[in-house]
Amino acid sequence: SDPNEYSHDLFTSKALDLTDGILASGGARDDSSTIALYEMKTGSGNTIYDTSGVEPALNLTGSDFNWVGGWGIEFASGVSGQARGSAQNTKLRDYIVSSGEYSIEAWIVPANVNQGSVDDPARIVTYSGGTAPTERNFTLGQAAYSYVYMNRNPNDPTFQNSLISNDADEDLQASQQHVVVTYHPTIGRKIYVNGVDVSLDDNAGAGSTDPVAPGSLAAWDDSYALILGSEAGGNDPWAGKLRLVAIHNRAMAPDQVTTNFEAGVGEKFYLMFSVSDLIDIPTTPPSDSDCFLTSAVTTSNPRGDQCFIYLEVSQFDNYSYLFYQPIFISKNDTFIPNDAIISGMRIGLNGKEPAVGQAFSNIGKSTPSLTISSGTGPYDYNVANGNTTDGEQVLSDIGTIIALEKGAGADEFFLSFEQFGTNDDGGAHDDYECLNDACLKTTPVTNTSESDIGLRTFDEINATMAALTGIDMTLPAYQSVEDTFNLVKQQLPSTDDINTFLSAHEIGIAQLAIEYCSALVDDSTKRAAYFPGFNFAADANAVSDADWQNLVITPLMDRMMGTNLATQPDPTGTLSVSSELMTLITNPLDVRLSDASIPTSNDGIPDGLAKCGGSCLSGQTELVVKATCASLLGSAVTLVQ
Repeated sequence: SDPNEYSHDLFTSKALDLTDGILASGGARDDSSTIALYEMKTGSGNTIYDTSGVEPALNLTGSDFNWVGGWGIEFASGVSGQARGSAQNTKLRDYIVSSGEYSIEAWIVPANVNQGSVDDPARIVTYSGGTAPTERNFTLGQAAYSYVYMNRNPNDPTFQNSLISNDADEDLQASQQHVVVTYHPTIGRKIYVNGVDVSLDDNAGAGSTDPVAPGSLAAWDDSYALILGSEAGGNDPWAGKLRLVAIHNRAMAPDQVTTNFEAGVGEKFYLMFSVSDLIDIPTTPPSDSDCFLTSAVTTSNPRGDQCFIYLEVSQFDNYSYLFYQPIFISKNDTFIPNDAIISGMRIGLNGKEPAVGQAFSNIGKSTPSLTISSGTGPYDYNVANGNTTDGEQVLSDIGTIIALEKGAGADEFFLSFEQFGTNDDGGAHDDYECLNDACLKTTPVTNTSESDIGLRTFDEINATMAALTGIDMTLPAYQSVEDTFNLVKQQLPSTDDINTFLSAHEIGIAQLAIEYCSALVDDSTKRAAYFPGFNFAADANAVSDADWQNLVITPLMDRMMGTNLATQPDPTGTLSVSSELMTLITNPLDVRLSDASIPTSNDGIPDGLAKCGGSCLSGQTELVVKATCASLLGSAVTLVQ
């Protein structure tokens, strides 16, 4: 028997790989106004081709980027990669100035949400000649959770009024997003994210007007170059993936934005998994109302299968597949589903069920249960519940990611179900096995409950430290912070499960905390604002205990810990976080643990960091503040959520 075959106690569809699917890419986009199009299909080399068909082609030559499976490129964190067009190609300037309007469209996957700033965004797509605000025709950039849109306009000659999506709304996320920015000669600028207008007027609210009055584009400089991933000289690099970039010489209308968002991106296939065996409702004698249709028998469909669940499947990146929106369909227009139940659908891969990514396993678990309903007649499945498409029924509107194993040409997929029609696995999904005795699913641990607390993941830890210290590691002044993060992020938590905590996590957090606190204290402007009134030039021995407490520990506690959690350690008191920090600095006997069993002298505890004996070395005061900051920043304050 086939070692990849499921236990016969389980109910499964027929198996498919991507090459069995119907290519679904590229047919639904509206490119009527596109003048430059980068679909990222090449997969090798350093040239990204302009496939718009509008001459002269503006191909981009890249450096320090990687190709992404399923179409796309990636700029890694800590690397100033870019893809750049020739400055001698003036196609963009000529077409856009002639029309007086334009749009930038991109499918984007930001690597993180802590790169760039409002005043100096990380460059995603830019048409520019340098880092100065005035040295650009347009720029689409990232500032943490916001998209930043800059446009050359005579009414804003110094570029002081970028259009910025509201930071509080966190429109930018480290996930795949469709982003469009438009400029219209009477409306001005707009920003759309996943088809939704998130434009704002001075951060006042979505859908507001551009804070800068529209103006002529005639002053655009035709010597600038179109660049992806960084500024002209490699400055202000952006980290993340680009799956598609298009430049239009019209301001895309909302319906065009929606059309292109719904068209999706990347190399996509429709995989049609036959479930004819599971849902077939045979008649006696057999008739053409079944899921098997005699007249449909062909070489490619030797059984005449008519009942399918199909999904849109794409290779999301080099490591995973994206499965989206399972839909039941019958190709037999006389088939009546007879309220067949579907429950607990899972995606199988190479003879097993991956433990991660089973977002469809909850299908049919709610009340009332999910049924393929005949509605008012054949091809009207579930009309009463709002379905408007004859002959099909959407089972879920979500997508899920499944890890790649052998590659797009070799991985084989199928669907399994806890219940389909009258077929019920009777709990077999709880402990099924492969025929080769390899367990397909981890057996649940009994008598356990999910923890109320979890771990922050590596990106969340980094974003937390950036917020608590005010240090933006993407700025050149803090390059050492970004270098440290890139060095230790592989040993930071990748999942929020508290049961996965390792001592290596805490070591990595400590290293990153030290780097963030060092950057804060070494910046004289930031440290003065963070620790107002503290004299960093004073000898550490000369700083009073009161100043250490009030001017160093208290600001750190207020900023990093607060007092709003009932279950956190005691901020103040004898056995408190504050006293532990004071012990680190001064180690006076009266703040040691008040336990008679602990000797008050000769205890082996060295003097505090600020007790050097006589006078301290130059820089010791700054060192003490860095250590105190890192002790709190690198604690559970940062790790636990």
